[in-house]
Amino acid sequence: MPMFRRIDISAKSLNADCLIPRKDYDSDVLTQGALQVARGCVLLMDETEMEDGKLEGVGLEGLNACRYVMTWQALPVDYVYFSHEMELDSPIIVASPGTSSFLDKGIDVDLALDMVTSPSADVEPVASFLQDVEGMKLCRAYIAYARSLEWDLPDHVSEHMSDEWVSAREADRSAGDNKLEADLLQTWLSLCRVISVSHGETEATEERWAEMRALEKQRFERIPSRSRDGGQDEEEEWGGEDGMRG
Repeated sequence: MPMFRRIDISAKSLNADCLIPRKDYDSDVLTQGALQVARGCVLLMDETEMEDGKLEGVGLEGLNACRYVMTWQALPVDYVYFSHEMELDSPIIVASPGTSSFLDKGIDVDLALDMVTSPSADVEPVASFLQDVEGMKLCRAYIAYARSLEWDLPDHVSEHMSDEWVSAREADRSAGDNKLEADLLQTWLSLCRVISVSHGETEATEERWAEMRALEKQRFERIPSRSRDGGQDEEEEWGGEDGMRG
């Protein structure tokens, strides 16, 4: 990826670091926050280091800023006497080891790693590739190119998507699963676009829609039945019975 920044989502880190820009009138300088990144920078919200603790003022402010950035792609800027928003264009990944999260992850993807029989089989090839400087340059160029492509949705493909969506929701309700919420259609359209541009294509096709549906089927099969909401008030103690929330 062209640019990347890790944000540690733990009580200790959130209470210690200011994530949003803040105006310092003594020096007449706008101090930078960790969430203030360049256009296209990928933000990794890392919940893997969570431990027991309590969020204080700065910590709550940082957590709420993370949620705001994820929802609106806009960063609050604190001018003390008033607030201003800075537009962002930052893809966000949430890494979480547990069954719940303090952040709305949007799309849950449970990693299927075999950490028993072959703990390093999935990790070593990636680690080796990341050391290939020329290969990484090509990957960054590819991602930048794909992000720059315009994408069109032809009418006949739109009608096909609509018909399949209606059928899928009816089947979902009949099975009593209730997994297909109304806003998931927009997510599916976004995923179809990402798959299309990853192939260098500039318009949707039924083939790429079917490819997206197949990937979504695998994703849903991996997700256990659980609540997406951690159900804990932010003013309460950070952590759970096992000392970790994710």
